[in-house]
Amino acid sequence: ADGIESTGIIAHLQNTSNPHQVTAEQVGAVSEDEVGDVSLTATAQFKGAKIRVARAGKIVTFCTAPITNYTKPSGGGYPTMCTLPQGYRPSSLVDVLLPLTGGGSVNVMVDTGGKVSVGVISDAASMTLRIVFTFAQ
Repeated sequence: ADGIESTGIIAHLQNTSNPHQVTAEQVGAVSEDEVGDVSLTATAQFKGAKIRVARAGKIVTFCTAPITNYTKPSGGGYPTMCTLPQGYRPSSLVDVLLPLTGGGSVNVMVDTGGKVSVGVISDAASMTLRIVFTFAQ
């Protein structure tokens, strides 16, 4: 076919001998040592909720179990929810604003040291939080 160039790599992707030494990075996959997930427990302020953090390459996903009847601290602010382990921390500050059922928002910040802080912007006396977001390291 005129105008089409090929290195032959695509034609050998299903060949287990890998004669062209194609790497996982070349086809957009991550190697086994770049994938992981950990379970964490939130601080008492967040009722010890279970947290799951997963990583594939430089993409990290953070997910909490529902935290029912959460009441924000009387002084407001951003209490610490947990600290991410090495390998799951961002290279720069992550600042995410998530909608809150019933109105308001949840502001989540993750610093480069892995500290996850959560502030609630709502007039509700108590609420259910479920925090899910993804970021690139």
